[in-house]
Amino acid sequence: MARYFSLAVMIALISIISIGCGGSDPVGSNSQSADLVLSPATYASIGDYVWHDVNMNGIQDPGEPGIPGVTVHLFDCDNNHLAVMITDADGFYLFGGLWPGDFYVKFDRPAGYVFSPQDQGADDAVDSDADPMTGKTVCTNLDAYEEDLTWDAGLYVDEPPQDGCTRTIGYWKTHAGFGPQDDVVTALLPITLGSGGGKSLVVSTAQITVDVLVMKTYGKNNNGITKLYAQLLGAKLSIASGADDSDVAAAIADADAFLYDYDWNDWTSLSEADEDMVMDWQGMFDDYNNGDIGPGHCVDIDDGDDDGGIGGLGVK
Repeated sequence: MARYFSLAVMIALISIISIGCGGSDPVGSNSQSADLVLSPATYASIGDYVWHDVNMNGIQDPGEPGIPGVTVHLFDCDNNHLAVMITDADGFYLFGGLWPGDFYVKFDRPAGYVFSPQDQGADDAVDSDADPMTGKTVCTNLDAYEEDLTWDAGLYVDEPPQDGCTRTIGYWKTHAGFGPQDDVVTALLPITLGSGGGKSLVVSTAQITVDVLVMKTYGKNNNGITKLYAQLLGAKLSIASGADDSDVAAAIADADAFLYDYDWNDWTSLSEADEDMVMDWQGMFDDYNNGDIGPGHCVDIDDGDDDGGIGGLGVK
């Protein structure tokens, strides 16, 4: 009986040595870490996606395509470089065969692109996780058997400011001087949300601009006046940079008169009719900022092509 037990132990040891020394590296052909190899039953993996964030809002919206050929690096949380991959034709990547532990991912920014705002919205599966300055994600722990496909990066084309067209609030938020992009906001300030005095909000700095557009300081994004602040500020920034305001001038005047008397603290005390009016205004300014009304969105004008494509991706 002891002889059979010793034989079983010997076979097990030979198997372990064979896997650790002569087995294939499951991380990928570019892996630099052969000691990641484990029994297949314990493999973990991490991915998932790099996409063209056409509207620059940091969220994967319908119709926004993946970006192929982006280099993605895998590190452990001691900053040891473990592996490198290239996104496939649809923008996906996957590091598999990982020892359970703590990891982060770093995306290389392609020339001509800028990283999208990080951690936007409530759904972690469709946001951008790359730090706009470094391209790195935060550290995350992988357990045995775990497949974590929530580590994505949004990228958009970095374009010079243009006159005569509109921009979304996502553009202004990422061009206020707090990331790799130039500050194009400060020169357009101050801007008043309201008619001046009363409860009007004066946007006098790039920091206040970002606070308004992020919708976390002056109320939250479930507050209609907070939403109105953001979209009205976006519209006024576009107008200050040269966009025609003919289609929204009357609505802006009405909204400014309203914001003289009411601020974000008053949202829950408004009548239903006033709530509807606020939501109508913010919806109109959102349409204006996206180019659905007014002179048109800057990306569409820049493109000069009916399909609205950028860089051959063919997305509106």
